[in-house]
Amino acid sequence: MVNNKHFISRNKKNTICLLIYIYTMINNMEQKRQNFIQETPLPKNYNKITTNVKTFCNENINNKMILVTGGGTIIPMEKNTVRYIDNFSTGTRAAACVEYFLENGYSVVHLTRTGCVQPFARHFCHGIGKKALSCSQMEYLSKMFGKGVETINTDRNNNMTTEIQSNAAKAIDALKKYKDFSIKKKLHTVEFKSLGDYIHLLRMISMSLNIYKKNAIIFLAAAVSDFYIPASKMAEHKIQSADGGLHLDLEQVPKFLGEIKNSWAKNSYVTSFKLETDIRILTKKAHGAIDKYNVDLVIANELHTRYDKVILHDRKKQEIVVLKEKHFEIEKDLVDNVVELHSKYCSSPNKDQNTGSNSSSSSSSSSSSDNVINNLHFQKKKKRKKMSDQDDTLPNVQHDTKWTSFLMQCFNDDTRAIKDMYCYCYPANGGDESVFPKLAEWCNASKERKVHILDSTPGLSGYKGYQWSAKELLKYGVEESRLIRVPFIDAHDEKIIHTRNEAYSVVEHFASLPNAGNKWAICCSAYHLPRCFLSIIDALNKKYNVVNGNMKSMKMVFTMVGHRLPWYTKPINHSQNALVPNQFGIVPLELDRIKRYTDKGDLSTLDMALTYLEWRERQ
Repeated sequence: MVNNKHFISRNKKNTICLLIYIYTMINNMEQKRQNFIQETPLPKNYNKITTNVKTFCNENINNKMILVTGGGTIIPMEKNTVRYIDNFSTGTRAAACVEYFLENGYSVVHLTRTGCVQPFARHFCHGIGKKALSCSQMEYLSKMFGKGVETINTDRNNNMTTEIQSNAAKAIDALKKYKDFSIKKKLHTVEFKSLGDYIHLLRMISMSLNIYKKNAIIFLAAAVSDFYIPASKMAEHKIQSADGGLHLDLEQVPKFLGEIKNSWAKNSYVTSFKLETDIRILTKKAHGAIDKYNVDLVIANELHTRYDKVILHDRKKQEIVVLKEKHFEIEKDLVDNVVELHSKYCSSPNKDQNTGSNSSSSSSSSSSSDNVINNLHFQKKKKRKKMSDQDDTLPNVQHDTKWTSFLMQCFNDDTRAIKDMYCYCYPANGGDESVFPKLAEWCNASKERKVHILDSTPGLSGYKGYQWSAKELLKYGVEESRLIRVPFIDAHDEKIIHTRNEAYSVVEHFASLPNAGNKWAICCSAYHLPRCFLSIIDALNKKYNVVNGNMKSMKMVFTMVGHRLPWYTKPINHSQNALVPNQFGIVPLELDRIKRYTDKGDLSTLDMALTYLEWRERQ
């Protein structure tokens, strides 16, 4: 007989090993995504494109919005690109879908490859090898015809064959529609060339659609390359044929699809495409995309029948088969079905869209995995002294009214009147996604606002330095002229950034700015905010020598929390850039640091913090 105890022990070890392997793979993929974003140059005119997209989104805020991507992404072989790797996508399906989404009442951002087929312009070309008109050519035609386009009637020309007459009628109808949607400002086109351009623009536009919440669709019809050459391995100039044969070492493109629903546009209705040449694996791949990347809908098509049949797979793994009708393009019914599914999504009860309204069984398995990983992580920690619920320096929101009050005030500060904000964040896995987009929203809302960033040696405690932080904020449309350096004060030459010396650096910096020193704010991710604010209050008390509660010379500092991060499903970098399985796992670590740092005198006591908040309110 099998010894059950040994059997269970052996299987438990195997399970733990498998979970550790999976966890390592997840962390590696996250790091690869971060490296790709950091190392890939921004598209030309990125700031201008960002401003135009945000303006378009704000102008159409009362409408439903969709981002449609189309065309293939090129893979440059040289930094000064002459040669590149491409695929056969022309963006035809995306262009057709843009037209039908417009007719269904949506405003559309069309992210398209330069030179690909464009909506409405596609009706002006027929035959193999004929290139469609560009958006600028369509705009020219629309202006040239002016009001006269409404009077054009192809039926009057008896010299045209039936086919030519039909095609001409479609072209004129397309021109009329293009003119109408242009006047109403319902279509905004953004062009890309390379894979890097596409990822940067997809990220920026997805985040811009956050203001639409569930009223936004992200419709990913672009043919994104699976392999690329990293900039660090790319030739600077044209590769010379005289050097002989060419051997390319391509790396796999990090998967960004899951980032859309998990980080960039959490409440949007994400629709992806799956194209395969083998029909036998198509359904499996479609269901895998739903499970892995948390998308709401997968449109599956087989290469040779894609213009006659597509299959829609929803979150419940139910199939909707769309067939081409004789007198209509298949994209018309495809879009009609997506619109209907999106309407149901918008009317469904609000739930956490990160997990979806119909999570699969894999979600519970993932949750169990997280618990095991958490246990593995924390079992390695030294056993800590049990903290008393009565300890005034330890947050316990169940029993301690003071701590509950302090936390509520931290997370509900009003920063509308603030003009100077300090980026209190070590930009690493998680923190950047929380703080940077929030800072950009706040800063871009007023031309008078400025963001202050720590200027230390890159690499201290995992912090990548001013230049990297500035570059990240530029991606969100923050002008470089509105970014201010904060000198780092390392008085004890510790060559590390920690709670105390960062707070002292910030307080000294604002004290040196007469116009900004009396009222400013800090921005942090949620898990970081209580400790950061306590450190600032302590530094203020010591700087302005507060005695017996006399705060006459004190400065008013406020707080702003970054965007929400997943609590259970995303690894997070914490103190000294150490990776923690999820944000929930950071909570006991933060409580421990607050206890220890308060004992050391690096943080304000709770009573002092509440006294400060009361004084600030009375001012």
